[in-house]
Amino acid sequence: MKMKMKQKLQNLAIRPIEIQTEVSNKIYIKIVEQIHHYKLDITLVLMVGIHHFIKYLLKIKIVMVLILDTKPKI
Repeated sequence: MKMKMKQKLQNLAIRPIEIQTEVSNKIYIKIVEQIHHYKLDITLVLMVGIHHFIKYLLKIKIVMVLILDTKPKI
């Protein structure tokens, strides 16, 4: 099951976004978009204090948000 999910994640289009938060000077967020719908983990978004970011994420139909502490490799 984990292997299938990992394989699916590798096939997705990934766009890194850099934003400022109260928690950290720099935090990188990997935005994962895909045709199939996944639930957006809103608790993950709230955890880093990006309340205003949620509407934007939902508007562009974000399906997964990964919080990273280092700049993602494209």
